[in-house]
Amino acid sequence: MTEPTAADPTARVRDAASARGLAIEVRERPVAQSLPEAAALLGLATADIVKTLVVKRRDDTYLFALIPGDRAISWPKLGRWSA
Repeated sequence: MTEPTAADPTARVRDAASARGLAIEVRERPVAQSLPEAAALLGLATADIVKTLVVKRRDDTYLFALIPGDRAISWPKLGRWSA
């Protein structure tokens, strides 16, 4: 396995995908301080960006929440799904 380096910080992801026979394309984006700034840099609307949240459940499984960029997460709803 290749360790991430300053030259290629995505090496670990690329290696994991390759080991599973997955073809991936890593796209770098400019650094942004906020979601609206990131959307503007990419020429997108905030709704076109998806925020990802990973929650570890009590039974050691994981819940992946995908939230549209223009929406806020509902913590009560997430709590019901993650219990």
